[in-house]
Amino acid sequence: MQNFRISTAAESDLTHIWIYRAESGETQADELIEKLVEQFTVLVTFPEAGRNRPEIKEGLRSFVVEHHVIFYRPIDRGIEVVRILYGTRDIESVFSDNASK
Repeated sequence: MQNFRISTAAESDLTHIWIYRAESGETQADELIEKLVEQFTVLVTFPEAGRNRPEIKEGLRSFVVEHHVIFYRPIDRGIEVVRILYGTRDIESVFSDNASK
């Protein structure tokens, strides 16, 4: 059975995304989180659908949902969601900061 795992950092990202979006309405926040999670399921089935991101980290892929970028890596029987970031963030800086921790 294929499935997805969510890293601790990605769980935190989802929480922050929901809180920020909920300022405009909880229903909108719920809908965005639902879209993101639905995409995780699609990526489990089609892990090559996302863009390869070796400039950030070998094996990392990304896929855009609205203004957010899902960063994930294929693993045995699915994917691991590594981060979910707003598209205008300095993504390379976020990943280099994570590497030093």
